[in-house]
Amino acid sequence: MDCLMCCGIDVVYVKGLEMNISVEPILIEQKSVFMQMMELYMYDFSEFSDEDINEYGYFGYSRIDDYWNEEGRYPFFIRVDGKLAGLVLVRSCCEYNDLPNPHNIAEFFVMKKYRRKGVGKEVAMKIFDMFHGGWEVSQWANNLPAQYFWKQVISKYTKGKYDTFIAPGNRSVGFTFCNSSNVYHTNMVLEQLTHENYHHACKINRDDVPEEWVDTAATIMDINDYGLENNLIGHTYLARIDDKYIGLIMVGEALPWDTDPIEMK
Repeated sequence: MDCLMCCGIDVVYVKGLEMNISVEPILIEQKSVFMQMMELYMYDFSEFSDEDINEYGYFGYSRIDDYWNEEGRYPFFIRVDGKLAGLVLVRSCCEYNDLPNPHNIAEFFVMKKYRRKGVGKEVAMKIFDMFHGGWEVSQWANNLPAQYFWKQVISKYTKGKYDTFIAPGNRSVGFTFCNSSNVYHTNMVLEQLTHENYHHACKINRDDVPEEWVDTAATIMDINDYGLENNLIGHTYLARIDDKYIGLIMVGEALPWDTDPIEMK
């Protein structure tokens, strides 16, 4: 579909008012709320899509379940001062352009009560910061408010370093840009290793490191358990960038190991 003009919390000041704006993943337990908000969104968007409701009084959105069943789909609720205020759906692909590590805004909706208050702009920039790589943001050609909104947001976010495109058939237009240059400086997250997230450690690709140089994930988990059980100083962390786990970090180990290779010593 398109984008209507209008994880963490940002504080935004608008005409003397303070607003807490947050973006949170939509859980499958919130599916009914997701469906209801999509109805509000599609009602607003019918001004441009010219769609009608069905005989049961619904527009219907066929991709709801895909956001938990398919990889590369990320649904988020927008909250303002704790209240539901909209949603953002992100996909790890492009419809019209060939971009590295691609992402696009599948749907973007801010409820009317919260428009023209800086909410949409703040949320869009937060979403861009969450996913690094190539970005494609498209709008229907007849949705002039959305085109104006995204031009303002993307121009500010990229400091004017973006490109525009017209999709085949002239039905959609949009913007592309890349924000991958700062990925290793702004979006690293460390999670303490536990048995709940241990399965992520097992899936990390370590083919570029000789086996004799590193312990297996199972060994690291055993060392971590031993340290916790014996109150040793030190912690083990999973390193993550965006939604990808990239490594393990052991902090506080100060004992020499006779089995370490010469290069490691």
